[in-house]
Amino acid sequence: MNQVSLAWSAATGATSYLINRGGSPIGQTSAISYLDTTVTANTAYCYSITASNSVGFSTPSATVCTNTPAVTTPVVPSQPQNLAVIPAATNQINLTWSASTGATGYVVKRGGSTVVMTSSTNYSDTGLASDTSYCYSITASNNAGLSSPSATVCTNTLAVTVPAFVLDGAFDYPGYLLGSNSTMVLYAALRGTVLYVATESPGESGPNDIFIFVTDQLSGSATNAAPWAKAGLVAVSTNKPYLAAESQDSYISWYQNGIQTNYGCAKSTTTNGAMEGTINLMAAFGYMPTNIYLCAAAYVTTNGGALVGRCPAGTGPNINPGGFLEIPTVALNDSNGSGVFNLLDPARGFVVLGASLTNAAGFTLDWASMPGQGYQVIYRNALTNPWADLAGASNTAGPLQLIMSYTDPLPTNAARFYGIKLAP
Repeated sequence: MNQVSLAWSAATGATSYLINRGGSPIGQTSAISYLDTTVTANTAYCYSITASNSVGFSTPSATVCTNTPAVTTPVVPSQPQNLAVIPAATNQINLTWSASTGATGYVVKRGGSTVVMTSSTNYSDTGLASDTSYCYSITASNNAGLSSPSATVCTNTLAVTVPAFVLDGAFDYPGYLLGSNSTMVLYAALRGTVLYVATESPGESGPNDIFIFVTDQLSGSATNAAPWAKAGLVAVSTNKPYLAAESQDSYISWYQNGIQTNYGCAKSTTTNGAMEGTINLMAAFGYMPTNIYLCAAAYVTTNGGALVGRCPAGTGPNINPGGFLEIPTVALNDSNGSGVFNLLDPARGFVVLGASLTNAAGFTLDWASMPGQGYQVIYRNALTNPWADLAGASNTAGPLQLIMSYTDPLPTNAARFYGIKLAP
């Protein structure tokens, strides 16, 4: 700041006042206030006031010192994080994100074009087409400028008619399989805010009780007691939801906060079928998580029974944080109930997000990807030619990777047409 404001009480008989700074006069006024604008930032200054009239000068006031504030360089806000896009209706997608440090507002973009500017950390985008893919990013702003945009996240609006998940003791769709190993399988899918999970049924005369843990956050380590007095520890709080089924009878139920709930569930009477259930994530957690953590686990049916199977696979008596599958909720969306994730359906979420030509690097393709899925870039030099795999242009999306990119260093004077296909 480049000014100091002074004020004092009126002196009896005074007609004017002399302002002293550092023992030297810098100004005179008939008022009982003065604004010193000849100062510099982050500097100490000491002042006294001397009253005067036609007779002469008073003794100076007591000296008072102060520091001018330091000049601060405006800082643009931090990049918005944890963008969640939630299909809420056939024509509406709800967005939420974490607040950015220093932000006074946010720019919401859909498909690279600005939709709205808001001071909130949520927005409902309406008037959309049904069962259609839309991609969003958020940029934070303040008087210093704009942050870098958030990661782009895509989802589909709901179809006009979205069937409910079928809970009958049979796996709904093979396309919902997220993981399998020698001991267990794990299925999951999302329609709107309703999550479907499934694994093998314990049956009614099997050796193991079966659990599916569903949580929006993990403990730092396996420090919580396993449910139903089983052996070992788990890296999930006991107040988070889990689906549980007995092996020796027909019992199956969801639990939350350690209490039985009425969330939907069913199991097969034999171990050849499914144990499955649905849970509304908004109701369970109070918000829509950006990522969800899942784990199917089998314990010997007796009290104190040991952990004997899990998916994802792991070793040891405990289920540590690494024993959970972490996946973006948007990756689980099946907005029309077809049994195929949006991000794997070229008619919905499996779309090219951008294509750009740069002289320095070549031609760059960006596309929406499903975590864990492999992709191959294909090309042809003329529309009449057959497609061919582009050498070196295959890769697998990482555990949380929703966008993939590949740059083809074009040969001189080459013309190419590109596509992306799912790897087997």
